[in-house]
This record gives sequence, C-alpha cells and structure tokens, in this order.
Amino acid sequence: MTREEYSRASAIINKLDVLKDNINELKRLMHNDTAKWQMEVRPCASFSPHLLNHYGMLPEFLETIYSKTIAEYEALKRELEQI
Repeated sequence: MTREEYSRASAIINKLDVLKDNINELKRLMHNDTAKWQMEVRPCASFSPHLLNHYGMLPEFLETIYSKTIAEYEALKRELEQI
C-alpha cells in the first residue's frame, strides 16, 4: 500500500466512523414517535434556532436522511475495498 493509498484509506475510515455514529443516532431517534416533536433549524451554531412546522413529516424526513446515510456508508465501504 502506498502512502497515498494509506492516506485515502485513513480518510475513508474516519468518514465511516462518523457515518456509523450518525446511523446509530438516527436509529435511536426513529424509535420514538417523532411526528409530534418540534423541529428547529438554524444556518449555523452562532444563530438562534427557528421553530419549523414539519406538519408531522419529521419521521419521513428522518427516514430519508437515514437511507441516504446508509447509501453513503455502503459506497465508502466499497471504495475502501478497492484500495
């Protein structure tokens, strides 16, 4: 393995770890009835949050995020196998 391949593999592994944590957090959240939860949004941490009416669609929103995160995780695993 070359130094470049090692660096690339290391970066992928770091991303996989972050994604795995995100997946576990999403699973934990989705085990709740989130349809009636409040949703707050803000452009970054230095701004105040704004309440957003998600019209009971937060569960679907979380499911979409979960699906996209799983897809990204699987793509990175395949990429790592090719190194």
